[in-house]
Amino acid sequence: AAAGSYNWLLPNIPSNTVKIKILDHDNPSIKDSSDNYFTVGTISVVEPVLSEILKANTIKQIKWTATSGIQNVKIEFRLNNSAAWEIIEPSVNAQQGSYNWLVSNNASNQAKIRISDAVNGTFIVDSSAQFTINTINLVAPNGGEYWQSGTTKTIQWTSSLTGNVKLSYSIDNGVNWNTIAATVPAITNSYNWTIPNGLSSKQVIVKINDVITPA
Repeated sequence: AAAGSYNWLLPNIPSNTVKIKILDHDNPSIKDSSDNYFTVGTISVVEPVLSEILKANTIKQIKWTATSGIQNVKIEFRLNNSAAWEIIEPSVNAQQGSYNWLVSNNASNQAKIRISDAVNGTFIVDSSAQFTINTINLVAPNGGEYWQSGTTKTIQWTSSLTGNVKLSYSIDNGVNWNTIAATVPAITNSYNWTIPNGLSSKQVIVKINDVITPA
């Protein structure tokens, strides 16, 4: 018999027990059907959304919807349009609809998330819109330093930000915070901090935040 094909518009009826049967129009006893079941369904990535700004090394909840016929999904990440897809999780319960992802520590403004059927990923798949990952890494102080009150010390950092950062310090291991500088250009990568007179603590922490997305 000659090989043939047909472009079929799939019905919006999700199922994981679908089969196709082909009959000879003139002789219906001549027929064949799919050897095994296949799945009809859809996956839609809900978050991250277009142009969303994420902070590296923080938890972002990836969200999606999946029709009932899809049992498990694979979650992948791509840093930019030319990068390869990296697997975040090979198989997650599709119906839970979310996953807590530790955001990559690499800066990007072309990042994407892809979610696919863990079994039939070539056909049932969706990708998020592009989003941004910003990096801020405090270089100094980084723990173990002894800084004297009343002296000036240099706070140092690296960042992918183009805007401003806020600098804060805590003397009780992060329970309460005091502002060092409300707005400092991120690209300066340093700030000379005059430590307040009389400040004394073994639990001092310095924190740097993006002014626009401080969380």
